[in-house]
Amino acid sequence: MRRASLSLVLAFLVVLAGCGAPVADSADVDEPDVRADGAAADAEPTADGNSEQGSDDDRDERAEDEADELDDSSAGLEVRGGELPFDENRTFERVQELLEVELRPPVVYVQEPLGTPRGVERNPSSFYAVMNVSLPDPDDTGDELGVGGVASAMNAVYVMPGDDADPAEVERVLVHELVHAAQFQQRVPQAFHDSVPSAHQGTTDADLASVSVMEAGAVYGSTAYTDAYDADVEPEGALLERLYPDASPGTKLVWGPYYYGYQYVDERYDSPAEHWALYEDPPVTMRAVMAGDRGSETELEPFGVRLAAGDTNWRLADTDTKGAFVTKQVLGTELEAAESRDVTSAWAYDRLVRASHDDVDLDGYAWSIRFETAEDAEAFDAAVTDYLDSRATSVTVDGESIDGDVPVAERETATWYADGYAYGLSSVDDRTVAILAGPDAFVESAAVESAGRSDVRVVVDPDRDERASSVAAPAVEPDGPVPAATAPRGAAP
Repeated sequence: MRRASLSLVLAFLVVLAGCGAPVADSADVDEPDVRADGAAADAEPTADGNSEQGSDDDRDERAEDEADELDDSSAGLEVRGGELPFDENRTFERVQELLEVELRPPVVYVQEPLGTPRGVERNPSSFYAVMNVSLPDPDDTGDELGVGGVASAMNAVYVMPGDDADPAEVERVLVHELVHAAQFQQRVPQAFHDSVPSAHQGTTDADLASVSVMEAGAVYGSTAYTDAYDADVEPEGALLERLYPDASPGTKLVWGPYYYGYQYVDERYDSPAEHWALYEDPPVTMRAVMAGDRGSETELEPFGVRLAAGDTNWRLADTDTKGAFVTKQVLGTELEAAESRDVTSAWAYDRLVRASHDDVDLDGYAWSIRFETAEDAEAFDAAVTDYLDSRATSVTVDGESIDGDVPVAERETATWYADGYAYGLSSVDDRTVAILAGPDAFVESAAVESAGRSDVRVVVDPDRDERASSVAAPAVEPDGPVPAATAPRGAAP
């Protein structure tokens, strides 16, 4: 499943919250394991906030042509497809006043809400399936969020009210989307893209930071609007603060950029008019977003990673950088939120290798995560061991089954098994911890090692791979065969 799942997930996000609550679809948002890593990262949004095809120059030219046709600002907003239950032009004027910018009026489309997808087919080889992060749960919002919305870089806004939608909630969505329209007109996505170091561009972490920066302004703007004009609806920022802490892991993965982005802006600026300074020095990693750091205050430590498969048939499928936020969410599926936050706060960088094999049903992963100090890496190593101990249904150490948790001294010779997946853990160097995950055929035949300077190499040993291939499908646990790999417990199939 690659880009084909975009519309399905977009439908979920729009109905789940749209722009009137935790999730707004200003950028091109994919389900977290949709895209290939790197240039097409196994991530969420595009780095420049556009889903249109073609070069940046082509998109800009199309946007300018359409804007020229709509440049008669005296006419106010043009609403197509239906009516809004309030004075949309008054709302438009108020947004401009709050932002202290003059906007070209976007076309506003009123449309029927999209249905919420349930029973989504998830690729069991996807990173989030292997790491037991469930799909977003529509029940996390209850019946509170019935209005959806999307903004386009082509100066169009879509509002999806649903039946009997509360006018104040519909207006909150429109305000959120108008802020996005302002961001597009001020070329915020392009400014963010230009701020990201080249080695970090196209990664999951950079894409999540892009969403966070965009949604930070929109959530902050709609919250300020609700407060300034005493709208009879819960401010979007307050809604995030209330719903996010108790949301499911999959929902938190999607909502996180909104939640932390809003906190970033709310703590730094006093008004929507001031928030434009955010885009002059934006945070370019989710660690910076969560820590409240500017981009210029962030020193990245990118490192290279490669797969050395020898004579085996394992081949490199993708590489990526997941970032501190994703690492935190993975651990948070088994550990307390405070522990997962603390052990990932010193994240320095990470590199993920995804490997495929024609004769093995599941892809394998080697995830190398580097920390600021050796002590930080040791703390993370211990936390990952707890995560694996909690998740596993059976464990071996040096090939022998054990009962209970893995002793600290033996964790690098342990293999954990859960839901048809195998897991291994090793220290690459004093600051870098590697997690191996996927089929037993990969985990038992792969090792992660330093490769000169600060780079990392994933080595698949031919002899060990030959042995492991004999149990490749299905994987074999020490106590007998395990079921074929499925989506994680609690997730949609």
